[in-house]
Amino acid sequence: MWMYCDSDVLKRFMLKFHGKSSSWFNRCVARLIDVSEVERSRVWIVRGRSNFGDSEPFYIVYFVRSSGRYFCTCYSKHKLYGQFRMRSVCTHVGSVILWRMIRGELSEDGI
Repeated sequence: MWMYCDSDVLKRFMLKFHGKSSSWFNRCVARLIDVSEVERSRVWIVRGRSNFGDSEPFYIVYFVRSSGRYFCTCYSKHKLYGQFRMRSVCTHVGSVILWRMIRGELSEDGI
């Protein structure tokens, strides 16, 4: 599914992640078509892309309300650079956050 990214939403997203590179933002935008929600359960599937260095066919992103954080299966300690991705926020999570912002599902605190 193609998704239109409003410039105001993109600006708010860029402010939210103000330290990220333009490459990170471009990947998040490109991944918008790869995001699908699992029946409004705060779980999303993001299709993997080999041209972005993904080694898996898909990644599961989920939101834990108690911690207020998103997690991705690429954060696994068993995956190369998993802990680094968790600290720096992967583009799988970034694309889900942007996807939710476009759909008007996030409040200002991101929940």
